[in-house]
Amino acid sequence: MRQHEKVRHTARAVAIPARHAKGLGVAPNAPGLDKERVYKTNGDRIAESASSPHSSDCFSGSISLRRDTKGNLRN
Repeated sequence: MRQHEKVRHTARAVAIPARHAKGLGVAPNAPGLDKERVYKTNGDRIAESASSPHSSDCFSGSISLRRDTKGNLRN
């Protein structure tokens, strides 16, 4: 099992590319969301990356944060 030191998760609004549109059941250039994840090792080298397109009607997200007793944010 690989050990990842860091992960960056980016979500952005996109026009769904034609190559993904049929599989998502939408028209080419329909509004959607792309989620990208980049995992890095202790040496800051990219160990793995992935990108996932989603149609606009099948994605929702939320995040909850709270402060611990030292004032740090935690999920």
